[in-house]
Amino acid sequence: MALIVLADDDRDVRAFLKDILEDRGDDCLACSNGDDALDALRANPGAVMLISDISMPASDGRDVMQILRNGPPRFRTLPVILISGLVPEQTMDEQLKDRRCRFLKKPFLPNELYAVMDELLAGPG
Repeated sequence: MALIVLADDDRDVRAFLKDILEDRGDDCLACSNGDDALDALRANPGAVMLISDISMPASDGRDVMQILRNGPPRFRTLPVILISGLVPEQTMDEQLKDRRCRFLKKPFLPNELYAVMDELLAGPG
């Protein structure tokens, strides 16, 4: 279906998310940190979404999103799903003002992720 870039520093979470994305029919580039996710997005102009953990070494999810929104035009509107089991949603006010960004608290069910992905990929409106 679509090429998704995934960033999570937890190997088990990364493998789980990659599996559920591939079960959905998507291609997934799984990265262990934000810097690698940015490199993957730059190298793969067909990527349609970033799913990123918030708390990671190197660039975290918020850093990556800020870089994207200040980057080339195709990155400014790229849908982003930020995920975390540690960071409260209330601390995400700035990121969640962006209509192309959503937050999911870990743990979540595959269908919850799919619903948010479908909403973002459908576009604003």
